[in-house]
Amino acid sequence: MTTPRHIVPGALLMVTMRCVHRLFKLAPSREVNEIVEYLLAHESTKYGVGLIASTYMSNHCHLIVVDHEGRLPDMLQEMNMILARGLNHVRGERGTFFDRNNVDVKSLEDDGALFVAMGYLAANPVAAACVERGADWVGIRSVPKDMGAPGREVKRPEWLFRPAYGDYAGELPETAMLHYELPPGYTAETRGQAVHVGEMAVHLAETWAREKNARQGVKYLGRARCWNADHNLRGTQWEPHGPNSGPDPIMATSEETRYVAELERKAFLDGYGESLDLWQQGDHAVIFPFGTWNFVRHHAAVVAVPPPNFRR
Repeated sequence: MTTPRHIVPGALLMVTMRCVHRLFKLAPSREVNEIVEYLLAHESTKYGVGLIASTYMSNHCHLIVVDHEGRLPDMLQEMNMILARGLNHVRGERGTFFDRNNVDVKSLEDDGALFVAMGYLAANPVAAACVERGADWVGIRSVPKDMGAPGREVKRPEWLFRPAYGDYAGELPETAMLHYELPPGYTAETRGQAVHVGEMAVHLAETWAREKNARQGVKYLGRARCWNADHNLRGTQWEPHGPNSGPDPIMATSEETRYVAELERKAFLDGYGESLDLWQQGDHAVIFPFGTWNFVRHHAAVVAVPPPNFRR
């Protein structure tokens, strides 16, 4: 059984999603870039999820978001479903697109964690030795200046679910607004500060990645080889696996902030475990702790009200 997700409105999160078998199903192409931008715009608006940053690599992607309404799981489920069906359709393929347990969610507990994560996202194409500079990446990759800037209209891809003859007959709107919002605590007056710190974080992360690649003698693939790469290729770089090798669900640069976040997470998991035991014994009136998502969504379980010291 997987660890239950703690879904609370207003949480600042870093999301990582991976393709099945590390296949390059998201390799940059016209179709991939079009559908990703459109779905980011439409789904984030539909489910009240604020986009702060995004990077789509060939076999995985990263998002930094604010889950304003506590509906992030619904957004990711629908977005991934449409993305997989759309690309499978245009490629004439079938089958699983994303790993079954493809979503990792990390809570960003302070400004330091936010900007470290932002640098990590933007420097991903460099760290993966795809391109020497992040700005050269041919896939979807936001930059700090996108935060708080006016949104732009994105059209639904003309090929998306269109039959061989006739017009599109689905329910997806023709256009959607793609907008990256400012992180919590920043306003239009302090946007310049957020952008500046974000750009510094990206610069440092890219510099560190280039230096590491240079020490290891890594060669960059370049833009041309990354564009329209065979989506049946798969990643070969070693990744940690096995017990206790998964991502840390909490990221904080302050030890005190991390300590408080870990206490809150432990309290949630302990309370969830106790409620689940009672539920399995037949007590379906048991109250699950605030932030329980799966049992509320799929089994109509009762969830506690937010605590008086709710921080979001």
